[in-house]
Amino acid sequence: MKTIKHHADGIEWLRNLRLKIASECGHDLEKQSAVYRRAASKHSYNIYKGETLVVSAKRHIKLAA
Repeated sequence: MKTIKHHADGIEWLRNLRLKIASECGHDLEKQSAVYRRAASKHSYNIYKGETLVVSAKRHIKLAA
């Protein structure tokens, strides 16, 4: 018997939405990613872009010993 996980973080609605999208796409990752890309392009103002890069990837920081 499969047990159902219950989370107390308040984002169960998001899990249900992702499960609905997955089932509508037949659990095909290519179709799911296409759905997410379309939503991202339609609502680009709501998409988290990440923090700006503070230190260049090529710059090495010496840690204190």
